[in-house]
Amino acid sequence: MSADTFPKETRILVVDDTPSIREDILTSLNRLGYTDVLQASNGSEGWDVLNKPGVQVDLVICDQNMPEMTGIQLLTKVRESPLHGNLPFLMLTTEGDSEIVFTAIKLKVHSYLLKPFNTGSLQAKLKDVWKRVTSTKKPAPAK
Repeated sequence: MSADTFPKETRILVVDDTPSIREDILTSLNRLGYTDVLQASNGSEGWDVLNKPGVQVDLVICDQNMPEMTGIQLLTKVRESPLHGNLPFLMLTTEGDSEIVFTAIKLKVHSYLLKPFNTGSLQAKLKDVWKRVTSTKKPAPAK
């Protein structure tokens, strides 16, 4: 287990409406050693997965442009949720629109990866998210 990125047993939820993109993400994650990956085809399905009893997700990788519920809409619900509010969230999109990027940042997205991507760029973003997540954790109180 590397200290500079998510542990290999991390449960990751991939949310994207394009099956081939989900497969590309899954392949890249598998190459990086991540095998506990759940999938959803839009933000609404992703929200259902996050709230399924007994299922704990450690990281969300989510597209922006999807039917039913966009990535920004899912990120908004996640951040407003007492249960999921601090969940690490990586936005993956072809969207270069600065307003969407600004909105995602305002909603405390942990990082933003533009498509097309490769395994190396995904790995770099996972390290970036891990660094942000671990730098904001407060140390446990002394006993």
